[in-house]
Amino acid sequence: MREHSPNEAGTSAIDAAVLPRSRNSDRPANGEFRSQHRHKQLIGSIVGATGAETKCFWRSIRELTTEEGWWDAPREQPFRPDAFKIDRHARTVEIHEAVVTHPPSRKTLLSMGAFWFAMDCEEWDVLLFLHRPDQTRPAEINLGNWYYEALREHAAAPVSAEAGEGAVS
Repeated sequence: MREHSPNEAGTSAIDAAVLPRSRNSDRPANGEFRSQHRHKQLIGSIVGATGAETKCFWRSIRELTTEEGWWDAPREQPFRPDAFKIDRHARTVEIHEAVVTHPPSRKTLLSMGAFWFAMDCEEWDVLLFLHRPDQTRPAEINLGNWYYEALREHAAAPVSAEAGEGAVS
């Protein structure tokens, strides 16, 4: 079977074979399929341009923290990056997110911020790059600044009388 490159004009034979043919299909709708396809293409270009990996982020972090004798990396996965790169020499973890339909949620960013905080305590940098298909250079988010600002907002939030003393609504 001939493989189709993503640069071929129009809808490829693979797209035509996968797109739903009827409204009763359990396959994704056209728009959803196209955004998933664009997301995968963007991740592929990130990996090609940066040498990043796409699988086993938390396993790699657990191996790093165990070897270094630091804190125990969480067993659960509070977030899963689209791609990542660990540079032990530069003491840097790069997190790459492909933004096709929406940016990472606030919950995801808070989890990334908590991860940044733990790594910063060990004098490692964590860099977040948001890649969009319509931009040639990714946006770099300063997780440290973002996380501290989120903590300040949380601390400044009014206390709800219903939630009880000390609780933040």
